[in-house]
Amino acid sequence: MIASYKRKANIAGATFLVALIGPVVLVNVLAWTGHKVLRDMGDTSVLANAIMIALVVPYFYGTWAYLKAKGRSGGWMLLAGTLIGMIVILLLKDHAKDGTLRPPPEANRAVDSA
Repeated sequence: MIASYKRKANIAGATFLVALIGPVVLVNVLAWTGHKVLRDMGDTSVLANAIMIALVVPYFYGTWAYLKAKGRSGGWMLLAGTLIGMIVILLLKDHAKDGTLRPPPEANRAVDSA
């Protein structure tokens, strides 16, 4: 794996987990301390949209960085929206095992035949 992309994927994954777990913990702590968490809050759509953006952006960026770390094309991102697609992405073979990106075998054949 390419180390710089792997680091970016790890940071995006940690951000995603914080955005996923943070609101749940916050709501439970506020409810435990006696605050009115979901009652009388008025319009919560702004908060819900902010949480969704905080979840979606790191998820897709982290998936893109993970694919790049494996030496894959960003086109594989089309699978990232489904559970089966994420399983396929996780099982993809690493094309950059030594940390450098090698050209595909077809490119080598074209150079050799010229």
